[in-house]
Amino acid sequence: MAKRLILVERLEFILFWLALVLAGVSSIIYIRNFFVRREENIFIRLGSIAASISFFFLLLLLGIHWFRVGLHPFSGPFTARTFFAFSVIGIFLLIELLYSFKAVKTRFLGMFVMPVAVALMLFAWKSYQVSAEIPPKLKSFRVFIHVSSALIAYGAFTIATFLAIMYLLQEHQLRSKNPSQIWRKFPSLESSDELCFKAVAVGFVFSVILLLTGMLTAQMEWGKMWDWREPRMVLTLIMVIIYGVYLFTWEVMGWRGKKGSFLAIIGYLSAIFTYFVPYILKSMHVWGRGF
Repeated sequence: MAKRLILVERLEFILFWLALVLAGVSSIIYIRNFFVRREENIFIRLGSIAASISFFFLLLLLGIHWFRVGLHPFSGPFTARTFFAFSVIGIFLLIELLYSFKAVKTRFLGMFVMPVAVALMLFAWKSYQVSAEIPPKLKSFRVFIHVSSALIAYGAFTIATFLAIMYLLQEHQLRSKNPSQIWRKFPSLESSDELCFKAVAVGFVFSVILLLTGMLTAQMEWGKMWDWREPRMVLTLIMVIIYGVYLFTWEVMGWRGKKGSFLAIIGYLSAIFTYFVPYILKSMHVWGRGF
């Protein structure tokens, strides 16, 4: 039995590094495709294939870990951060699958997304040994919903931010007196803006679930649903409000394009601060720095 567990752990190790290497290869290919004058079909396909296989290996890793440990994949910072990378790659591949035939240039989103996925996996590897044990109160299915909602929301907001950046870069070049032809490889302004809105909408739904399940957990664990002294709770609320304002102003007030892109980026800055606040301030999210 012990030998079998060791073999399974080694398999997880191999799957992780295969996923990391393939994500790195995919990053290089997407960046190369952007900067070359003439794209080749084989390289266009290879970028997506490498990203897809990396995603599949991460899926296998998380599934095997769930089976080995006997509880949800978020048994520590390593698997939680791995799931973060998994969600970023998955949402990107979904966009590429659904929209590349309409707006073929959306594939260049990969030159931003895949390097971030590599960085997230390296960040996960840093905490590889931390996932050996987990406090009993974090083993519930409620925590699974809470953490998975958070990481899917962060993944969607990451994609939305890069779409907003692509919009602003493209818009700046189009207004320039001497626009560089290379930036014309980005999706149209309309496509970037619309996809940014949809990504934020997905992230907003999951961030609301994150907030509600966090309040439920606080009530059950600490006897109170809300504590203004808990920085991550307060910052999560601020993040939800900012993205709610983005969705409202985009849909109702017509704050599309440049205004909406800047607001989406501001929302992501709040999301990053929310994610890392346990490293800076005293927080109840002490296990693994809140993942």
